[in-house]
Amino acid sequence: PTTTTTTTRPPTQEPTREPTTSSSSTNRPTTKVVDDDNDNTNVLLPPITYQPGNFSLGHRSDDGYIRLSNGLKGELIAQSGEKVSLVVSGKLSKETFHIAPDGAAVFEKNDGSDGGWYYVSNSENITVGSNWWNGGVGAIEFNRQGQVVNYQRIASHTRNNCGGGKTPWNSWVTCEEAKGGKVYQVDPTSEHPPRLTEMGGLGAYESFAYDIYTDPDRPKFFVTRDAHNGVVTRFTPNEQGLECYQKTTNDYDRWCTLEHGTRDYLLLLIDDDDDGTSSSSSSGSFVWTNDRSAAQDNAYQYYNHTEGIDSYQGYLYFTSKKLFRLVILDLKDQT
Repeated sequence: PTTTTTTTRPPTQEPTREPTTSSSSTNRPTTKVVDDDNDNTNVLLPPITYQPGNFSLGHRSDDGYIRLSNGLKGELIAQSGEKVSLVVSGKLSKETFHIAPDGAAVFEKNDGSDGGWYYVSNSENITVGSNWWNGGVGAIEFNRQGQVVNYQRIASHTRNNCGGGKTPWNSWVTCEEAKGGKVYQVDPTSEHPPRLTEMGGLGAYESFAYDIYTDPDRPKFFVTRDAHNGVVTRFTPNEQGLECYQKTTNDYDRWCTLEHGTRDYLLLLIDDDDDGTSSSSSSGSFVWTNDRSAAQDNAYQYYNHTEGIDSYQGYLYFTSKKLFRLVILDLKDQT
């Protein structure tokens, strides 16, 4: 693995409410470029005016709470404890927007309509129920013009829903960051009820990722845990799970991929430094083990309180918030 260490500082101003904003790029004039076919054909493409991390123009969301990079604008579209304004109908949503919005993702509509998307977000509150102040998951629906069409809760009777992630079949995985917490799949459209996965078992779950690059025929799935000995768990579908994964009739038929398989745990094998210790080394290898206790001790030493996780082209990335550390795993070479 490769690790990097960073330092952080607290924000200069803490917001007093929990807005959800919609951001978009602005001011995109066209320019001429030559296409990739080397046939000297000029193609008109818009230049990129969005400049990540450049705040020189002082842009903020319309409520003033969020600093925005140059080229973005932000609009307040939902507020905890209030009904959501539905731009298309001119009405308010039937349900109240949930408390403590946390981990989120965007899902493209695949329902045969004229386009649009769902913004799905968790509610990180410890109370259980179906009210707006309880844990769960909510979804804001947009049309193709980016206008709010609807808002509804799509998961209730869960608690402290923190992070999560998208699956290859377009379900949302929501993680309960609580003692005995579980990991569920949720339908962004609310057509199907939430279903419990077999990825959990330890509680305090944070975020979810998958790898279908290293071995496309045998996908792997991962969850992190925000705890002092919070191991990274790998879930491997068994033959029944792989049958689910390979189904092509519809996305929902593939949900059972995460309901049949085995779990093992990350064990980092860190190279020694010149002084014979591995306390600050940033290289080594890793294995996956069934010895949960050993993996928990290893996590406490090298990557406790893990948060976000993602994979890209065979590499797995996750963070340890207590150690200010980014861990990068080469899943093919196991380094």
